[in-house]
Amino acid sequence: MKISVIIPVGFKEKGLKYLLEDLKGLPSNSEILLITPDLDNLSNINIQDTNIKIRKIVSKSGRANSMNLGVNQSKGEFLWFLHADSKIDQSTIISLLDSIEKSPNDLLYFDLIFYDGPKLMKLNEIGVRLRTYFLKTPFGDQALCIKRDVFKSLGEYQTNTFLGEDHLLVRQARRSGVSITRVRAKIYTSGRKYKNNGWLKTTITHVYLWRQQARRDSKKHRRLKI
Repeated sequence: MKISVIIPVGFKEKGLKYLLEDLKGLPSNSEILLITPDLDNLSNINIQDTNIKIRKIVSKSGRANSMNLGVNQSKGEFLWFLHADSKIDQSTIISLLDSIEKSPNDLLYFDLIFYDGPKLMKLNEIGVRLRTYFLKTPFGDQALCIKRDVFKSLGEYQTNTFLGEDHLLVRQARRSGVSITRVRAKIYTSGRKYKNNGWLKTTITHVYLWRQQARRDSKKHRRLKI
C-alpha cells in the first residue's frame, strides 16, 4: 500500500521537523506533502534527511484549501491527514498499517493525548474519548486516515467554513455509511492554545462551535431531503 501524508503548515510550526523524523518509519514508497501558503514557513525543513519522498507545495490560505490541494497532488492509495504539531512513535505507524489492512474502507482515527498545556487537559482527553466512542465524531487532530476512493466519494473538505472542516467530513462519512474506526494507538498533539487563551474559555468555545456547526449541518441536509 502507498500512503500519502498530508500536513498543512502554518506560521512558525516548530514541531514539524520532529514529526518528519518520526515519519521515517513509514513504508519507503510513502510520500509526505507539506502544504503551506508561504514557503518561508518551511525554510528550516531539510527534505534530504529522510528516505521518504517529501514535497513542498504552495496553496491558498486555509487548512481546507491546503488539504484539498494535497489530496489532488498526492499519489497514494491512502490519505493520512496530520497536524504539523502532532507527535507519533513507531507503534503509531505499525497500528495504522494493521488497521488499514483490516478495515481499508473505513475512516480511521487515533486516541488523542496532549503532550503539553494545562494539567486540566486530562479532562479534554476523557471528553475526546467519550465523544469518539459514543458519537463517532473524531476531529482533525486525531489524525484521520481514509482511502482515496472513499474520500473522493464524500467530496472535498468544505472551504466555506471558518473551522471544523474535519468535523464536516466525518459527518458526511457517517451519512454515507462509512464506518468510523479507532486505531488502537495514540496520536500526540499540543495544548498550547489552551495555555495561551485559557483552559476554560478555549474548552467552552470549542464545544460551542462544534455544536453550532453540527446544528447548521443537520438543518442543511434536512432541507436537501425536502
